[in-house]
Amino acid sequence: MKLPYASQEELKNKDYILFAQVGRPHGLKGGFFLKTPDNRTVWNHYPQLVLEKKSGFHLLTVKQFISSGKALVIFLEDLNTRNDVEELYLSNLYVHKSEIHLENDEVIVNDLENMLVENEAGKQIGICLGVVNFGAQDNLRILLNETKEEFLFPILPEFVLEIDEKNKKIRIRDESSFLP
Repeated sequence: MKLPYASQEELKNKDYILFAQVGRPHGLKGGFFLKTPDNRTVWNHYPQLVLEKKSGFHLLTVKQFISSGKALVIFLEDLNTRNDVEELYLSNLYVHKSEIHLENDEVIVNDLENMLVENEAGKQIGICLGVVNFGAQDNLRILLNETKEEFLFPILPEFVLEIDEKNKKIRIRDESSFLP
């Protein structure tokens, strides 16, 4: 089913988040390797995904998922041949936030964007521009208020003291080895 959204921003405003991309085709029957930033090997049982095509955003049902080696292979409705998948390589896949099950100490990474960042004393030091990962762990990208300088701060329990989703604030430890 084609969705009425004209841009990624509209989709984001309707609580869809970028989840993955279409990877290389798998076999001849429309399956493809799921390309995710975390190279996931476990399927979260999302029943539907939004596929971004040149013609717009399409809500598709997940027909099947399998494990192939150390990767996930997904089969979506309306993708029935290898040719259907080949033209979609690296197309974005979105999932609705309501489909994501979180544990008590988990947050959706996209929700951290634009949160205020405070030090231990509660003084606002900047704003979170997003999250990046270079292999060791996720890092907050923080833009400092005073200098407009960007820096990375590790998202580890000993350094990120609190994430207050209601008030859109992140409180971090005053750790001189990470702060500019």
